[in-house]
Amino acid sequence: MEFSNFAIYKFLFYAVLLYAVLRGLKFALPLIFHKRYKKTAQKYFPFAELSIWLVFIAWSLHFFAKKNIAVGIGLFIVLLVIALWASFYYLKDYLAGIVFRTGNDISVNEYIEVNGTAGKITAMKNRLLTLENEQGTVVQFPYSKLVGAEIKKEEHAETISGHTFQLNIPKNKPLIETIGELKNAAINLPWASLKKNPQIKPLQQDEQFYLIELTIFSLEKKFFYNIENNLRKTFE
Repeated sequence: MEFSNFAIYKFLFYAVLLYAVLRGLKFALPLIFHKRYKKTAQKYFPFAELSIWLVFIAWSLHFFAKKNIAVGIGLFIVLLVIALWASFYYLKDYLAGIVFRTGNDISVNEYIEVNGTAGKITAMKNRLLTLENEQGTVVQFPYSKLVGAEIKKEEHAETISGHTFQLNIPKNKPLIETIGELKNAAINLPWASLKKNPQIKPLQQDEQFYLIELTIFSLEKKFFYNIENNLRKTFE
C-alpha cells in the first residue's frame, strides 16, 4: 500500500485526543471520586496513564504495520527514538515519581523531612516534589533523588499548643515597648515560625520587673529550648 498522509493524520488525531482525555481525567479526579478515595486515585493515576500510553504505542506499531506504510513506520520509529532521547531525564523522574507516590503514604500539606530538608509539601507534580520551609524558601526535589531516601513525617508545631513559659524582664522600659521588642526578637529567631506569631501576655509587675507569659511556635518541638534559652539570655 502506498504511503498515506491520511493515516498519519489519523494517528496524530488519536494521539492528541488521547492526551486531551488523560489531561481532562487528571483534573476531573477530585470531582469523580469520593473524598475517601480521591487520594488513592491521584496516587495511582500516573501509573495508569503510563500504562495507557504504552498500550497506545503498541497499537501504533500495529496500526502502521497493518497498513504496510513503510515510510510511516520509519517516521514513527525515528520520532520515538528522538522523543526518548530528548526526554530521558523527564522519563527518569516521571517513573521515579510513580514509584515514590505509590510507595509512600504522604500528601500535599503534610510536613516531612527528606534529604536534610524539612518543610510543608506544597505540590506533588509528575516529576517534582515541592517543599516550603518555615523561612518561606521553596525547594524542589526530582523524584529520582528521593526514591530510596528516608522520609520522616513531622508533627507540625503550629497544629499543637506550642511552648509556653514565663519571663521576668527588668522594668527599664514602658511595657508596650518591652512587649514589642520581645515579639520582634522571638519572630526573628531562626527556629521560630514565620506563619504564626508568638502570643504574649503580661501577668503582673512590681517596681523592678515585668512578669510576662510567652507562647512560641516552631516547625519542630526540639527547637523550643533554643528559642526559650535565647530569649532568656536576651531579656532576663
